[in-house]
Amino acid sequence: AYTPGVVTGLPEFTRVTRRVLRTADQGADTIVWLATATEAGKTTGLFWLDRIPHSTHLSKKTKETAAQRTALRTTLNEYIERLGLSLTE
Repeated sequence: AYTPGVVTGLPEFTRVTRRVLRTADQGADTIVWLATATEAGKTTGLFWLDRIPHSTHLSKKTKETAAQRTALRTTLNEYIERLGLSLTE
């Protein structure tokens, strides 16, 4: 979000992105809407901006394969098991 902390702490980031950054209120609006809207509750894995879902990938080069997703899930499940945790807890 375009906040005083971002402006002060990340001046170059702010310079490049200030036209697309949302205010804290704008960002909060989408977060609250996502938490309460029936439509949003029917989806998963999307990138929401101003209450509209957008592509999660900037280009095909950033898109993962099914095999990569499976490998990540396997690795994460192994870590969870080693820690003695359960996803159902």
